[in-house]
Amino acid sequence: MRVRTVLDRLVWVAVIGLVVYAAIVGGISYLETSQLIDQAVFEAGRRPRAAAAAGQASASTLQEFAVDTREAILVAARRSNIPIDVAKLTVKPEGAGIRVSLHWSHVLLEIANETALAIPLWLDRTFDLKP
Repeated sequence: MRVRTVLDRLVWVAVIGLVVYAAIVGGISYLETSQLIDQAVFEAGRRPRAAAAAGQASASTLQEFAVDTREAILVAARRSNIPIDVAKLTVKPEGAGIRVSLHWSHVLLEIANETALAIPLWLDRTFDLKP
């Protein structure tokens, strides 16, 4: 076998390995963040203000529940060392519940404290308040 053929195959193995690695860590990051948001919404839903919002879904009680949920998500992310940009997290009332939207990037390669390669991820979910 020629040296060029061996190098070509090694490059392709490295590229395929990087793609598989990116898919795995991107999926793990997504699932971890999704679980964090579900848990934060559940915890915020156990508070007295959430019970009031579920019973009488007025705009002000839903807004208070959305603010509580946003804070719970940010606190849980800090505890879990998940980097969430505050500006890219929106929690707002929608219908009889709240809508959580989050956009973040999972960094794959960082060179000299600069992101060289990242996977863009997003989560957009609606949670209904049930009494």
